[in-house]
Amino acid sequence: MTDRPAVLHDVSSSTRRGLASGGLLAVVVGILGVVALAAALRWDDALWSLRSDPPTGPWLVFAHVLSASANGAVLIPGAVFGAACLGWSRRASAARWLLAMTLAGTLAGLSGTILRSVIGRARPLAPVPQGWHGPRVDGHWVIGRHAYGSFPSGHTSLAAGFGTFLFLHRRRSGLAGLAYAAAVGWSRVEVGAHRPSDVVAGIVVGGAVSILAGPLILARLNAWLPDKPMDAKPPGAAT
Repeated sequence: MTDRPAVLHDVSSSTRRGLASGGLLAVVVGILGVVALAAALRWDDALWSLRSDPPTGPWLVFAHVLSASANGAVLIPGAVFGAACLGWSRRASAARWLLAMTLAGTLAGLSGTILRSVIGRARPLAPVPQGWHGPRVDGHWVIGRHAYGSFPSGHTSLAAGFGTFLFLHRRRSGLAGLAYAAAVGWSRVEVGAHRPSDVVAGIVVGGAVSILAGPLILARLNAWLPDKPMDAKPPGAAT
């Protein structure tokens, strides 16, 4: 039988180490993100002009499908269902990692959604005055209104949180997660839902949240399911 107090002690120690390394990495990522975001804001119009105008054909269909795949109402239930199927097929390790990625992505997507609701930047194709409006416009609350929810991209935040978690702890397979997040970001611009700077902001938010929350997610799952604790690879470790 597993010694639960010993497991909790080990989890606590690994969590502290993970938080320390993750915090430092988050600072580095944050600095690089601010630089990238400043550049994206500076060149927003030029980058926006690179999208297909008007977007048509197979690329637009692909962009819509890819964009829809990162909708929280699609990705989160789908991932949870996938984790359940893996568990039923006795692939417990894969199921636990998929669940951990889903939790990281959910927190990242929720963070992006809260930020965009408060910032109130108009979407590029919305029939409203363009600009940064905040949570109120002309004396009315616009929190939750689609037209004012452009910055950061919630879809990209979720996908970036999902992919970043996998990349940090399973480096080689995590490259596919990062590629997915980048592809989702492209799709959001291609379908006209966001500007490039919205997408960059979504990547920064999703990555930072995943880095900071990752050790806590691992600790909770290891405490709840201590029979086969998941090993968190330190940033920079290859697998």
